[in-house]
Amino acid sequence: MIRIRILELDLAVRKTFAFTDRYKLDFRMDFFNFINRANFGFPVRYLEAPSFGQATGYCHTRTPHSILAKVHFLKRRADEGHPLP
Repeated sequence: MIRIRILELDLAVRKTFAFTDRYKLDFRMDFFNFINRANFGFPVRYLEAPSFGQATGYCHTRTPHSILAKVHFLKRRADEGHPLP
C-alpha cells in the first residue's frame, strides 16, 4: 500500500494590547503551511501514460494566512470597581 506523506506546519502569533483596565485589543495572525512545502499527490501508475511516474497534482486545501483583530470592552462591577472577566 502506498501512502501520501503530507507535511504542513502552521504558525500562529498572538499579542494582546491593554489600553486601560477596560479596553483590550487582541491581535492574531495565522500562517498555514508555514514552511511552504508542496505536498504532491500520487504519481501516475499507468505504463501507457506519457506522464508515467510523475505526480501531476498536489494536496493543499488551506488558505495561506488569516489576520484577526478583536476589541474587548469590559464592564465594571458597581460594587467593586474591577472589570468583569
